[in-house]
Parts: sequence; C-alpha cells; structure tokens
Amino acid sequence: MASNILDRLRDNGRMAVETVRCIVKFASVSEIDPSMRECLSEGVEKRRWEIVQIMDQLASRERIAETEQLLNVARQVEQLWDNIAKRLGADDDVNARMRKAA
Repeated sequence: MASNILDRLRDNGRMAVETVRCIVKFASVSEIDPSMRECLSEGVEKRRWEIVQIMDQLASRERIAETEQLLNVARQVEQLWDNIAKRLGADDDVNARMRKAA
C-alpha cells in the first residue's frame, strides 16, 4: 500500500510540474486559448482532488518519519496545485468542498 501511495504522489507531483511548464510558456493566462484553459482547469481540479485523497490516506497511517516526509511532500504538491488553480482563475472554495466531500 505504501508503494501505491508513493507512486500516486510521485505521478501527481510530476503532473503539477508539467502543468506549470505548460502555463509558464505564456506571458499571461489570458493568452491561453479558452478551450485549453478549460481543459487545464478540469485536469487541475481532478489532480487537486487526488492529492486531497492521498493526504487523507497518509494522515490515517501510523505517524513515522516516512509518513511525515510523504505528508510534507504532499502538502507541497497541494500548494503547487492551488497556485496553478489560482493562476487559471479556479474557484478558491474547491479545497474546502473537496475536504468536505472526502
């Protein structure tokens, strides 16, 4: 199970970095084609939901150094997704809604 969480966290973080690379190619978010921005926003919301689930799984595990390290990485990835979402103009309440739904 730990390797599954680690793999999901690694994939989620990699996707966050790739998304940032895609977005920073543009001087402004307004330069991104609306259909591409919508596609990016949908992907970001999906990944934000996934990182919340990963963090919840990690939080329910025994608190050992490895778990704490993974939680710290997950928090950093969550912050990166939040920053991407804000840049794309996503709803700020998404995290609250996701936490409530989880």
